[in-house]
Order: sequence, then structure tokens, then C-alpha cells
Amino acid sequence: MESRQENRGAVVLLTPVGRLDNDSSTDLELALADLAAAGARHYVVDLTQIGYVSSAGLRVLTVAAKKAEELERIIAEEN
Repeated sequence: MESRQENRGAVVLLTPVGRLDNDSSTDLELALADLAAAGARHYVVDLTQIGYVSSAGLRVLTVAAKKAEELERIIAEEN
């Protein structure tokens, strides 16, 4: 899965492209972990370029939202 990352001031826009399935969910998980490791406090996952989300993809999004909440970070999912 390809993903684009764009900085918009204090907000990072992460746009994965294609399918978010069992094979590609790891790519998104790593991209989100990289954002957290870099100290990003505000980020948006733009799902407008995703055509399909499997349960594995939903798990990655759910875990990311929970981690963001624990770290008092803000994450939004745009669709």
C-alpha cells in the first residue's frame, strides 16, 4: 500500500492509497508508529483514497486511536 504524508502546519495528513487489508495494514501501522515516534501530536488519516478496509485494517485504526488517546494526542479519520 502506498501512502502520502503532508505537513499542514502543526497537523500531519497521512493519506493511504488502495486497499487496507491483511497484507497492507502493517504498512499503515508502521507509518502511524513513525509519526508517534517523531512526536507528531496532531494527525489526520485521510481514508478517501481507500476502497476497502478489512478487519485487520480496522484493528490498526482502532489501536492507533487508543494509543493517541493514551498519549493525549489528537487523531482524526477523514472519509
